[in-house]
Amino acid sequence: QLMDNVELLVVDDGSTDNSLMVATKFIESLGSLKNIKLLHKENGGLSDARNFGLLNASGTYVWFFDSDDVMPRNTIDIIMGLVNESPDLIHFEVAKFDSDERLPEQPLKYDFKWGKGIDLVKKLFKVKFPSYAVSYVVKKSVLEGINFSFPFGKLYEDLFTTFRVFNGADDIIDLHIFKPYYYRMNPASITAKVSTKSLINRIEAASTIKTFVESNTELPWDLIGHIVAYVQFDMFN
Repeated sequence: QLMDNVELLVVDDGSTDNSLMVATKFIESLGSLKNIKLLHKENGGLSDARNFGLLNASGTYVWFFDSDDVMPRNTIDIIMGLVNESPDLIHFEVAKFDSDERLPEQPLKYDFKWGKGIDLVKKLFKVKFPSYAVSYVVKKSVLEGINFSFPFGKLYEDLFTTFRVFNGADDIIDLHIFKPYYYRMNPASITAKVSTKSLINRIEAASTIKTFVESNTELPWDLIGHIVAYVQFDMFN
């Protein structure tokens, strides 16, 4: 699905298995495409890898994509068509699947509506959808404008950041029907397990969100009452 004007950055986060070999062979199989880069760094975790990729990204828009997930057919064509409308951000739902399941069928049609970033924030806190960092494509200038980075060493890093990205965007597109991202459900992942660190990070995220809501005059105060439900919903979806 790659086009000449789409850059693919693959971040090797100090892998110790055969991930680097798989990534290298995949890139070599694509031939002479110059818009694919394999980046290497010492192991620092998911947030650090995303931040490293963002630092090296040269495109106008950025989309974070996790290594074990899948992109449906026709996704790049659809996303690039929406990018041509020049929104600050494109938001969409993801299609979830288990490793032992077939990928869910995707409709070939799609629809979208224009909106405002602040309205996405309200829907997010009212538990209309999870805060996945993979569920939006955003202008890099929006991230630069809010001095964006994922928090190093935190679990549930999306909880700390997605609302800030939505709030930093003005004109947004909400994509409907077509889901351009297959999200793999992994019961063995670190965020799927309850631990002291996971509980502490959830409390920290809730505190960060409460401070944000209290200081934002465009948000109703009753959103504070949704914070606990929002954090719980995001952890278990």
